[in-house]
Amino acid sequence: MENSTDTTRKLPSSFYNIISIVGAAIAGLSFVAIVFLFLVEAFTQTSTPYLGIINFLIFPAILIFGLLLVPIGMWREHRRRAKFHALPSLPRVDLNIPHHRRMFVLSVSVIGLFLLFTGVGSYQAYEFTESTTFCGKICHTVMSPKYTAYRGSPHARVTCAGCHVGPGAGWYVQSKLSGLYQVYSVAFNKYPRPIPTPITNLRPARETCEQCHWPLALYGTKQSVRVQDIYLKNNFPEMKASWRTYPDHIGHYFSAGCYRCHDGKHQSADGRTISHDCNACHLIIEQGDGKTVNETNLAGLEFKHPVDIGEAWKEMSCHECHGLAAGM
Repeated sequence: MENSTDTTRKLPSSFYNIISIVGAAIAGLSFVAIVFLFLVEAFTQTSTPYLGIINFLIFPAILIFGLLLVPIGMWREHRRRAKFHALPSLPRVDLNIPHHRRMFVLSVSVIGLFLLFTGVGSYQAYEFTESTTFCGKICHTVMSPKYTAYRGSPHARVTCAGCHVGPGAGWYVQSKLSGLYQVYSVAFNKYPRPIPTPITNLRPARETCEQCHWPLALYGTKQSVRVQDIYLKNNFPEMKASWRTYPDHIGHYFSAGCYRCHDGKHQSADGRTISHDCNACHLIIEQGDGKTVNETNLAGLEFKHPVDIGEAWKEMSCHECHGLAAGM
């Protein structure tokens, strides 16, 4: 704001200089681009990791750079005018002057919106840099072996940062500082092949792994609670029922299951029978005693019971022995 009360212009007169105007243009275009990419990501089914980098890191940095140019240009312009017009070193704000009052409200509103969007954008940037997409796909050539193994591992639903970084701001900052060297290594082809596992500088397991796999989950009082929970889900004394009462009929080992229809007795009107031959559903390609494979044939083999019971297995169903042994 200036000492003059010139109201012919909507903005302070010191704003009208090349640096501030260019900064405002850069900030405005960056903001429009960010909003556009947000809408693209929200309304399209597909997304690329590079879209996140552009929208959450590159364009916000350009936006902030443009906004910084505005006050820098205004300050330089005010100093230039002060040399020729004996103006004070700092602009004066008089809220009794309508023009100054409007500029003050406008400035506070713009700063408030900027802080709001900065907060939302910072969180989005934080969330993106902690995502599996950022870790596994940005440096796709370097991370391809690790990312492929990760997707087929038991931890495929756990984020990379969940194990390699963990909760808390301290390790987040440390991971990003080490990430600067990783960016340099990738950019200038300085990384080793294969990339060694960072055992020496990993965060202690009690702060990451034990967030899910804590010792008491498997031992002590926790174990007794789990046993009680399993019992309550499988046994209902008040109804005189247990898991044996209502078998799920998947398979035919403990309950009749498939044999309820595949018993060789169900016939259609034209005389076709639902077979109870094992090979009707199963292709047995190996036979053995459970430890050693004695016979292999990709075309299929006839089932042989691991224990020699003669032809009895052909005359009765599996569950008639195994289900009885299980108390069913």
